[in-house]
Amino acid sequence: MPTVLLALALLAAPPAPAAQPLEVLEAGEVRYDTVLDRGTASGGVVLRRGQVTLRAGSASWDGATGEVEAWDGVLLLEPGRAVAASRMHAVLDGPYQAHDVVAFLKEGPLDLGRCRTLAEARATGRNKISLGGAALEGASVNEQPGRFQVDGARITLCDCGAGPPSWEIRASHADVVAGDRAFLTWPVFYVTPRFLFLRSPVPVFALPVLYMPLADRQTGLLFPEITWGGPGGFGVAAPVFVTLGRSWDLTATPGYAFGPGQPIGDREVKGPSLGLELRWAPAEGARGTLRLGLLHHTLDLWPAGVARPAGLNRVALSGVHDQRLSDADHLRVDVGLVNDALYTADFTADALLRAIEYRRSAVTYTHREHDLLVEGDAAYHLSLLSLDSRVGFDPSLGPAPGPAPYGTFGGDLSTFHRLPSASLSLLPVRVAGPLRLSAFLGVARFAPLSGITGDEGANGLGPGERGWGFPAIDAGERDARWQPGERLSATRLALRSELRAPFAVGRALEVDPWLAATAAAYAFGDGGEQADARAVVGLDVSTFLSRRFGAGWRHVIEPRASWRYGTPQAGPALPAYAYDELDVPPPPAGGGTAPARSLTAIPGRFQQLQLSLRNRLLPAPGGLVGADLTLGQDVNLDPARLSETWVQSTLTVWRATLGVGARFFAFGAEPPVPPTDPRSFWDAFSEFNAGLTVGDGRGDDVHASLSTVGRGGSPRLVAGLEPLFDDTRGLAFQPLASGGFGVRGHLGGATAAWDAAFTAREQVVCPGPARGPHVFQHSVSLVWDSPCKCWRLGFTVIANECDPHPRWGLIFDVAGLGAKVGG
Repeated sequence: MPTVLLALALLAAPPAPAAQPLEVLEAGEVRYDTVLDRGTASGGVVLRRGQVTLRAGSASWDGATGEVEAWDGVLLLEPGRAVAASRMHAVLDGPYQAHDVVAFLKEGPLDLGRCRTLAEARATGRNKISLGGAALEGASVNEQPGRFQVDGARITLCDCGAGPPSWEIRASHADVVAGDRAFLTWPVFYVTPRFLFLRSPVPVFALPVLYMPLADRQTGLLFPEITWGGPGGFGVAAPVFVTLGRSWDLTATPGYAFGPGQPIGDREVKGPSLGLELRWAPAEGARGTLRLGLLHHTLDLWPAGVARPAGLNRVALSGVHDQRLSDADHLRVDVGLVNDALYTADFTADALLRAIEYRRSAVTYTHREHDLLVEGDAAYHLSLLSLDSRVGFDPSLGPAPGPAPYGTFGGDLSTFHRLPSASLSLLPVRVAGPLRLSAFLGVARFAPLSGITGDEGANGLGPGERGWGFPAIDAGERDARWQPGERLSATRLALRSELRAPFAVGRALEVDPWLAATAAAYAFGDGGEQADARAVVGLDVSTFLSRRFGAGWRHVIEPRASWRYGTPQAGPALPAYAYDELDVPPPPAGGGTAPARSLTAIPGRFQQLQLSLRNRLLPAPGGLVGADLTLGQDVNLDPARLSETWVQSTLTVWRATLGVGARFFAFGAEPPVPPTDPRSFWDAFSEFNAGLTVGDGRGDDVHASLSTVGRGGSPRLVAGLEPLFDDTRGLAFQPLASGGFGVRGHLGGATAAWDAAFTAREQVVCPGPARGPHVFQHSVSLVWDSPCKCWRLGFTVIANECDPHPRWGLIFDVAGLGAKVGG
């Protein structure tokens, strides 16, 4: 709403700078007294001063006083603004009056000087604001700059041409101070309900008085927010915008959740809340946002297996600061913290977002100097997964364990963090001929906030790990002592270097041999130390064949072979699982699957070969059909056996695109983790992805997608830095198969969308038993955009099996002013 009356402030400016001469471009008759410096013109007058053009039936002016009088169809034109009046009187840099005013403010500084009528000015470019008034009177610029009065004011942001606007505000009187505020006396809000086949504005509501800020950033009340659905039930909030200077502002949103909501498990949400959002942009290239959410529970209702937040105060903190300090330096800070493990589930409607496993907070600083890159960072990982000790626990094992300690923002969890790390990277530089060298040197600290161990117990599964809460709980957990199976805190110094020598053999082959070596030294929290090293050599060979045929078609064939050999590790294995992809973990106990934690290097020697053949069918310019198909085979050479066979393809036919990728074991090859009962069709694939989109070019489309990962995952997913795949071990997680489908369409000014998410095999989506293939979430939205581009009405519904009832939302946006209700 501030921009609505901001346009009126343009009328406060005098029609032209006094320093520029007044030119008479057209007139049927002109009379000018050189002694008195006065003139009159009639018969279609066109006056110009600088970029301002004034058209009128008749006009007079006084050069000595700067007084201008125009009447009989006055039209004032300047870049981005057109003002029409039956009569206008103005003193340059002084008071002014106009009668029967109609004005249009454009989105940009358009040149309107050639427009001869108000209709032409209206039709030239988009009108950002349209306004009118029976009479307008402005004060002297020297006395009260930018202040004016309007009687019979009419204001709208709609651009409906000559037709009635979708909405407008009419007020008996408006007292305006440009760039500051406006007081409206008896403002009435009118709408034109075209959907009811009415073509005239209808009054909707009226107020005795209305105060409106006119500055782009000014302290004041925003639209209230109303919510329904979710565990908080009915809630209200009243946001307040506060300006804290030129570069800082704050939105404070006090509210209250009245409940009773829709219970999630054995908890509900009720009580007062406060939201704070601080925004800043103190310098060019620097900006950030910090959000704080706070809600106090008035219901003493909390699951027994989850740590309670202190005082039942639920807190969330998120934000980002991004700043380019110089051409070579960059700083970024990301914050994502919650004070209880259930916050994300309670205040997120989407079932997939509820399944997020952790939040990450990090700070990163980078500096580049020619071929060197210096980086310092620290990361805090807040676990949100498996913190309810009762979920999945087998009662036959005895009483369920108590809740895991949480602390402030998860500070009492034994999660490992990267606190901190620093690295120096040498970007690829030419050494001699085609030989290029790159290197990395880094030191990093991996540890929980307190203690020297993850305290997971002998099986290595603690709070926040996948599978914790099942029979994985053992007696060694949270005893504050290290034991085999638990990860020790460590400081690691790592060095990695790589040599490459790519070259071409004529126009037939491209050859890329390379050699990489990695060494690491560890200082553990218990005082132990160790070091290890390994090397990998690789060779990539490729070529392509191309031919043209038909009406400009082109067929390209690209064979490729990649070979890798990794040496055994020199040095002892880590005492427990690895910290990141630079580490070599100990082999899984009994040669089984590895816990699904971080990506790691392959333990031991490996030798691999990957063969692939890519076919591309490229149409002539403007062609409607294109295809891309790659066939590949992974081969383990030590010992000799086939690994995954894989296919990646894309087919485009006019406005339809189909992409399919599949990885599977064929020709007698065996997966590292055999499928388990009950069997599914998707057990034939270690990984499968498909996506289809059919559109019409204007935003309407039908789309579907599917993604599956077999038990143990694809060997491609568990490979580290150097290998192509890793079929010596699988990851310990259940197979997954899920996807979505939906449709999006436009009908007049309305946009409708429906999306559904589904599982394609038996799996767990929400807490509870596994279910077979089924749709677990629907989301529907309908947004109506006014033909006049000045308001939007949106309705959304999200229904999923994790909530007993749908959550809904309603968005009402009047030219970007925004009003929102919903869950």
